[in-house]
Amino acid sequence: MKLKLKLVFIVMLLLSAVSYAQGDLTIKGSVTSKADGVPILGANIIIVGTSTGTSTDFDGNYQIKAKSGDVLQFSYLGFTSKLVIVNNQTT
Repeated sequence: MKLKLKLVFIVMLLLSAVSYAQGDLTIKGSVTSKADGVPILGANIIIVGTSTGTSTDFDGNYQIKAKSGDVLQFSYLGFTSKLVIVNNQTT
């Protein structure tokens, strides 16, 4: 009986580790002006429905951890916001 309990525990532990490892994707990219391609410093990127977010650096680059199916909102004062659904892509 104890052996069965240990096996079940080990299987559950392995399954949870696999699902955790598959959960977060590191999304990297660059935010630029559509009109002239100039990098946008300080643009905001948030995961809709959470308090998780980041902003772009001096060269318009960003990095954020998100899950497949999350929606990223890109915004900057004076520009139209854009929503992007994460579908296992990393850029």
